[in-house]
Amino acid sequence: MRIALLMTIASILSACSDVPWAGQAESPAAAVRTDAFPPGARLADGLAIVEATLDSALATRLDEAGVPHLLRAEALSDRVLETEMPFAWLAAQNYSVEARVWQIQAQADRIVARLRAGARREDLLPEVEVLRGDVNSLRTALASGGEPQPPPVEYLLEQLDSAGQPLS
Repeated sequence: MRIALLMTIASILSACSDVPWAGQAESPAAAVRTDAFPPGARLADGLAIVEATLDSALATRLDEAGVPHLLRAEALSDRVLETEMPFAWLAAQNYSVEARVWQIQAQADRIVARLRAGARREDLLPEVEVLRGDVNSLRTALASGGEPQPPPVEYLLEQLDSAGQPLS
């Protein structure tokens, strides 16, 4: 019985060493807190760092050297959420800037969750390429400029109703 228990513990410990971030001095998120992503960084600058980090991950095809780049990109996507949005609405895409940033962060989280769950790295490559493209697309849209967020439909309907205007 003891031998079976010891063998089970040994197999669990050996499996832990296969985790891509095992044995690192600090987690990717902790490393990002101390790197060149200063408080008050601009959104465009943060996205450029995320895109470059994803480029590094893709260049290695997510091999052992590429996984830390992917983990760093995911941690950076969390930091990008903390940046100040330059404006609320993307004029070129008629969409919320903050919503796009949240979508990018959710994509990065999903990819890393799949990696941690044991997904094959070659199966993750297309998702990482899509994420990189979405980051680039947002950077391009930001460069096109923006505007304040339009009023919500509920507000407009309320205004029409209070003015006594028929809705048809």
